[in-house]
Amino acid sequence: MPWFVYIFERAQYLKHTGLYTFERTHMVSDTFSIVDIEGGAAAAGEHGLLLYQNKGTVCAGPHFDATAANAICKEMGYYSAKRWEVGDYLQGSLNISLASVNCENDTWESCDYSETIPSSCHHGQDVFLTCCGDAMVSTTGGKAT
Repeated sequence: MPWFVYIFERAQYLKHTGLYTFERTHMVSDTFSIVDIEGGAAAAGEHGLLLYQNKGTVCAGPHFDATAANAICKEMGYYSAKRWEVGDYLQGSLNISLASVNCENDTWESCDYSETIPSSCHHGQDVFLTCCGDAMVSTTGGKAT
């Protein structure tokens, strides 16, 4: 079974049973987190839905690319992005919280973005991301400095 079919079926089951929640997400940074198919924190190397400030999804739009994916992974303390894609698999009732991400290089400080979501954004453009390398996390859960 393709992974996206499994994610969709798993998401439907979780919604039906009331277990579908994103409250268990571990914040690797104050800005971004990645959740797995069960709504928990995705481990390094695990593909998952990208969340912005644990409130909503990130719409890829026309400018999101490998540079933006790398900048976001580095912002979370990972080495880089392994892969990214867009899709509508398990978002449920989440809002889209970030759009128009366009990065000059692989640091978040180089990125332009908007918290005003254009009408052209929809969950079919939500970013799913895989980061590689261990997250640099302090014992308090924040990003190490």
